[in-house]
Amino acid sequence: MLSPTYLGHTPLSIAIKAMTSNQAPFFNDFVVHKRTYLASVIVSFGAMSLGYDTGVASGVVVLPSFLYSVTGTTTLSPAAKADLSSNVVSILFLGAFVAAIVALPVTLRFGPRIALALAGIVFTTGAIVQIVTEHSLAAVYVGRVLSGFGIGMISNAANSYIAEISPAHIRGKTGTMFQMFLVIGSIISFFTVYGVSKNLPGVPSSIQWRLAFGLQMPGSLLMLSGLAFIPESPRWLAYRGNVEKATSVISWLRQLPETDLQVTHEIAEIIASINEEREASQGLTIKEIFCKGYRDRFMFSTSVVVFFMFTGQNSILYYGPIIFASIGYGTNAGLLASGLFGVIKVACTPLFAIFFADRFGRKTLLQVGNILKAGVLFTFAGLTSSKIDPHSARGNAAAAMLYLYMVFYSFSYGPLIWIMISEPFDNKTRQWGVMYAVALTWILNYAISKITPIGINNIGYKFWIVIGILNLLAFAGTWVLPETQGKTLEEMDIIFSKTTPVVREANIEKALGHKVNETANSYSKHEDSLAVVPTATCVEHDVLIIGGGLVGLTLAQGLRKRGIKATVFERDIDRDGRTQGYAITFHWALECLEQMYPKDIFDRLDDTSVDPNLSFDEGHFLVIDGRNCVPILDIPPSKRRIRANRSKFRKLILERLDVVYEKRFRSYEIIPDGVIARFEDGSSFKGSFLVGCDGNNSLVRRQLVGEEKAALKPCGITMGGVVQYFTPEQAKPYRDIDPLLFQTIHPETRNYIWYSVQDVSDDGKTIAVLTMVSHPILDPTDELSKNATSKQVIADIKKRAEGFAEPMFSLLNNIDENLPATRIHLADWIPVPYNSQGRVALAGDAAGPMTMFRGEAVNHGSLDAMLLCDVLTKHTRGKIDITEGIEKYEAEIRARRMVATPLSRQAAIDAHLPGGFPPDSPLVTQRAAPDIASTVIEA
Repeated sequence: MLSPTYLGHTPLSIAIKAMTSNQAPFFNDFVVHKRTYLASVIVSFGAMSLGYDTGVASGVVVLPSFLYSVTGTTTLSPAAKADLSSNVVSILFLGAFVAAIVALPVTLRFGPRIALALAGIVFTTGAIVQIVTEHSLAAVYVGRVLSGFGIGMISNAANSYIAEISPAHIRGKTGTMFQMFLVIGSIISFFTVYGVSKNLPGVPSSIQWRLAFGLQMPGSLLMLSGLAFIPESPRWLAYRGNVEKATSVISWLRQLPETDLQVTHEIAEIIASINEEREASQGLTIKEIFCKGYRDRFMFSTSVVVFFMFTGQNSILYYGPIIFASIGYGTNAGLLASGLFGVIKVACTPLFAIFFADRFGRKTLLQVGNILKAGVLFTFAGLTSSKIDPHSARGNAAAAMLYLYMVFYSFSYGPLIWIMISEPFDNKTRQWGVMYAVALTWILNYAISKITPIGINNIGYKFWIVIGILNLLAFAGTWVLPETQGKTLEEMDIIFSKTTPVVREANIEKALGHKVNETANSYSKHEDSLAVVPTATCVEHDVLIIGGGLVGLTLAQGLRKRGIKATVFERDIDRDGRTQGYAITFHWALECLEQMYPKDIFDRLDDTSVDPNLSFDEGHFLVIDGRNCVPILDIPPSKRRIRANRSKFRKLILERLDVVYEKRFRSYEIIPDGVIARFEDGSSFKGSFLVGCDGNNSLVRRQLVGEEKAALKPCGITMGGVVQYFTPEQAKPYRDIDPLLFQTIHPETRNYIWYSVQDVSDDGKTIAVLTMVSHPILDPTDELSKNATSKQVIADIKKRAEGFAEPMFSLLNNIDENLPATRIHLADWIPVPYNSQGRVALAGDAAGPMTMFRGEAVNHGSLDAMLLCDVLTKHTRGKIDITEGIEKYEAEIRARRMVATPLSRQAAIDAHLPGGFPPDSPLVTQRAAPDIASTVIEA
C-alpha cells in the first residue's frame, strides 16, 4: 500500500498548475486558447516554406528540364548527378546554419516577431533569385543559400516564439503546429514536382522547375501578412524590462483581464525567473554554459538533435525518389510514392497534436518511436539486400516499410524535435540555446544530405542497418533525459537544478507583492485595525440570504444566534422540497459549526449520520484498485468527523429560521440605504445586505461579476450517479470493504467509482447507497448529451463496469435501469475581484464551486458563513465599516480558494490518470483546516 502523504501549505504555483492543467477536450481547449493557437499558426506559415523548400529540391534535381537548364545536358554520370543533387539540397542547409547564428543578435535586440519578418523577406528574395536565373547553376546556389538563410531564421525564431506564448499544458499542441505546416509544405512540394513533371513541357522548356521553385513563396508571404496582427513574445518583453506590455500580451493571449489570477501569476513567475538570472550574473558567458543549471540544458538539446538527425528520417525524406528508384520504381512513380510520405505526415500530425502531444511524456514518445523505427529499418534492409525487380512484391513490401517508418516518425521525433529544442532554456539562454540547437540541426542536415546518397551508392542496404542501430542507441540515450512535458518554461530552472522549488516560490510571491498565506490570514490579523464608525445598526429586516442550502442556513443560524434578523429565500416549495443530495463529510469545519449553531442543534449533529448506529472509528479513507479490489491506500479516520445525510442535516438546521419558499431569485438592486432583491414572481424584498448562497450557477454571482467572468471552467470529466437500495445482505460485500465510503480507480480504463452509504433505515433493513462513476472526456463520444435520460445515464455506467473485479463489477452492472440517475459535468470557478459596494457578498458554492474529489466544499462553505457572520456582527455593533469588512472577507475567500479549488480539480484529474494517481496527489492527501479556521467568533 501507498503511505499517505500530506501537503501542508500548498505553494501557489502548484495550485495554479492544477487549475490550468485540465484534461479538457481539444476543441474546448482550442476555444479557450484560440489566440495562442492563431499566433502559433501565423508564425508556422514560415514552416510551410521550410517544408516545401527542403522537399522540392530532391524532386527538381532529377527533372531533365532542370539538368538541361543549368548544365546544358541531361546525360550526367551517376556520380555527377549525385554530386549535383547533394549540392542543391545541402547548400540550403549551409545558409540555414549561418542564419541560425545570425538570428541570435537580431532576436535578442528586436524580438522574435521582428526576426521572423526579416526572415520572411530574405526567404522570399532567395526564392525570386532561384526562379529568375538563366542557365546559371551559381545563381541557383545563391538563391538556395538566401532561402536557407530565411528558413534558418524562421526555425529559430518561430519555435522560440511559440514556446514563449504557450501555457505549459498546450505547448505540445501549439509546438506541433510548426511540424504540421512543415509537412503541409512538404506534401505540396512533392505533388507540385510530380504535377509539373507530368503536365508541363520538359526540355528545352524551364517552366517545370521554375514553377516548382516559385511555389515556395506563399508560406513566407502568409507569415509576413499575419505578423502584423499578433503581439511580441511576452517573455522577451519582460526580459527587456517592459513588464506592463508583457502583462498586456499575456492578458490578450489568455483572453483574461490583466488582474486575473492566472495572468498575474504567470507574469510573476516570469519576473521571478528573470530576477534570479540577473542576480546570478549579468549576461551569458561561455563559462556559464558549462556550469550547473546550464550545462545540462545544452546537453539535453544536443542529445535530442543528434538522436533526431541520425535515426533516418531526413535520409528518407530528402532522397525519397532515389530510394524508391532503388526498389524498382521509375522516375514519376518514385516521385508519386515519395509524395505519399507527405500524406502520411499530414494525416498523422493532427492526430498527434490532439491525442498524444500533451497527454504522454516526451521521453515515452521518443523511445517508442525509436524501437518501432529500428524494427522497420532492419526489415527494409533485409528486403533490399539483393536487387529488386520493378513492380515486385518485395519492392512493394520495402515501400510499405518506408511508409510505416514515416508513421512512427510522425508520432515521435517529427513534431517533438521543434518543441523540445525550445523548452529547456530560461529567458537568458533561450535564444542562445535555440540558436545552438537549430544551427546544429542545419549543419547535421547538411552532413546527412551529403552522406546519404554516398552511403546508399557505396554500402547499399547496410546503410539502413547502421541507421537502425543508431535508433537503438538513441532509445538507450533518451533514458537519461529529464521529462519536460507539462512544465512551464520557468519550471525548467527547477528541473535542471538552477534553483529550488522553495526559492522559486519565494521569488514568485515577492513578484506578486504579497504572500498567499498573509492574504488568507489578513482578515483575522487586522480585523481590530478596521475603522470604527458611528453608523446605525442594521435595520430590522436586515440580511437577505438567497438560497436555502447548507451554507445559507448555517449563515442564518449564526446571525440568529447573534440577534441579527436574516431571511432565507428558497426556490423549493417547502422544507421537504430537497430530498436528494449526496451525503456530506464535516471534518475541519466542525469548529466553525460549533460557533454558528445553537448548542441544542450542534449537540444533535450526530443524529444526522448516514448510519447513527455505526461507531465513528469504523470508517477509514480507502482507495481500491478496481482491477483486483485490493486497497492501495488506507488512511485511518480523523479525530472528529461526521458523515451526514444531507436531508437530515438540512432539516435539523432549518429549525427556528425565517424561510420564504417558492422564491426564484431574478436580480438585485443596490440603493442608498440598502439592497433590494427581486424574484421571478414579481415580488421584492428590501434589506441592508444580500448574500448569494445559491449554488454553483449562482445568479447573484453572475450579476455581481458579469456573465463572462462568472462562467464555470469545465474540468473535462463527466460523472453519472444513481442511488440504489440494498438489503444488508446485498450491501455486505461493499460494507466489508468499508462501512461508509470508498473510492475505486481503474488505472487502465481510467474509470472511477465513488461508493457511499447515503442512509440506513431505522430498522436497518434498507441501505441507500450512492454509486457515482466518472471518466475523462477524451473525445465527443465520451460525453452524453445534456438531455440524456436516466436510462441512457445508467447504460453508460454499466458500460464502464468492464474491467472492474467483483464486487465492483456487479455494483455497476446490476443497477436497475428504471432508477432515476443524474449526470454531472465537473466544473469549478475561482473568485475574481468585484465591487459589492458593501452590500452584496457570496458564500459557499456561489463564492467558488469546486469538484467533490476532496470533499471540502461544504467545509469551506461553513468557514465562509462563519467569517461573513463575523463581519456582519461587528458591523452591527459599530466596530467596523461594512465596506472595508466585506473587502477583507472577499480577499480571504479568493486567497483560500485559489489554493483549494485547483487542488480539488487536480484530485479529479489524478483519479483518472492512466497508470494511477501519484502518491502526493491531492486526491489522497490530508484535508487540513486553513489557519483562519481557528478564528473564534465573538458571542
